Amino acid sequence: MNSLFMRLFSGFWLLLLIIVLCLSLLQRYWTPYAGLPSQSAMAEYAQELEQLYQEDGHGALRGYLRSLSRQQGLRFVLLDSSGNPLGRRGWQGRDEDEDDNSLFASRSVSTRSTPLALDDQPHQLQARYRHRGLQDIPLWLQLSLVMVASTALAAWLARTLSRPLRQVREASKRLAAGDLAVRVPEKGRAGDELHGLCADFNRMAGQLQQLMAARDRLTRDISHELRSPLARMQVAMALARRQAPELAEGPMNRMEQEIEQLDELVGQLLSLARLESADSRLQLAQLDLSTLAREVSDNASYEARERQITVHCDLPEQALIRGDRRLLASALDNVLRNAIHYSPEPGQVWVNLSQQGGNWQVAITDQGPGVPEQELEAIFAPFARVSCARERDGGGYGVGLAIVKRAIEAHGGLVQAKNASNTGASPGLTVILSLPVLSTHPEREQPNA
Repeated sequence: MNSLFMRLFSGFWLLLLIIVLCLSLLQRYWTPYAGLPSQSAMAEYAQELEQLYQEDGHGALRGYLRSLSRQQGLRFVLLDSSGNPLGRRGWQGRDEDEDDNSLFASRSVSTRSTPLALDDQPHQLQARYRHRGLQDIPLWLQLSLVMVASTALAAWLARTLSRPLRQVREASKRLAAGDLAVRVPEKGRAGDELHGLCADFNRMAGQLQQLMAARDRLTRDISHELRSPLARMQVAMALARRQAPELAEGPMNRMEQEIEQLDELVGQLLSLARLESADSRLQLAQLDLSTLAREVSDNASYEARERQITVHCDLPEQALIRGDRRLLASALDNVLRNAIHYSPEPGQVWVNLSQQGGNWQVAITDQGPGVPEQELEAIFAPFARVSCARERDGGGYGVGLAIVKRAIEAHGGLVQAKNASNTGASPGLTVILSLPVLSTHPEREQPNA
């Protein structure tokens, strides 16, 4: 049964078969006990036996008893004065009921007797009903047993078929979260639908991993290749300034500005490629996030004052974490300078640091135009462009916040953005960086790359 269809078909067919068998057993062994014949009925049977014996002898008695037993669903026996039943060879000393070893046989027997005379000798006609072991179970319990058996089989079948689907679902979530190395065990037999689904998922994940690795390698290689000509162009610009000072205020300044912007973009691409590479290592050490945020804020305040923007800081005395100081300083500086850049002149920017559960949260809020709600998550993707005046007027490359996201996630943290109107400041954007509080049992520092 290599096909999922055949497994489903066989499973449901087997389930129905078990239900039918259970109903058959109910009918065979759990038929309600109708009771023994009344005493008046037994007297009538005894009179008929006396008449048959006078006419035809013992042979007629045995035939009548067999016929009566089939009609009533009981066992009728004729006993002599010593209690011996009438058998095939006349009166015998062993009761055939004692040899009943059938399934569900019970020692409990209900009887009803009535006297009769054969050849002026006292005899007894006895009606017997041997109770079976499950005879007296109530109907509701009988149905419950059938339901339990069928439910157990259905649950086993559903669990067997749904387990690979749950594994594929969990793997899909991890793949969507960026874990390109995730794979699922290839369940089932080769050739069935579940095995094919798992194999196709693994191939898809492998292809995505290869494509992303190729993209990162291409970005890293191109960025490295661009660095050398950019450096030579900057040297050539410096020499040209010395040889032709009269051009410095015109085209030379414009060219130098463009080269600096291109050099900045290349630097950001290299930083992003390093963060996304599998062999990147963090220089982890204990540090005070409050002190780091204050230093970054003080440095950014020089640029902010030139544009008449005030940076307000609300920082605790100490906020210990474990992280890469250079990388976290770059992430904070990137977000803070974006906030200053997009705030109007004059304007204000807020830097708040607080503990929320097991995380320290740095919230940086500006007074810019904000971002459409449906695009708040997209701003952290590389080369993201949002459809609002914030991006059109900014002139950025869409790489800075992607670097921030990778840097914070590399420390086990989270990054999120929301429009500042939701936090009490209007208008503007709030970017929240969450980092784990320093553990009392810190991990050993990772080695250098």
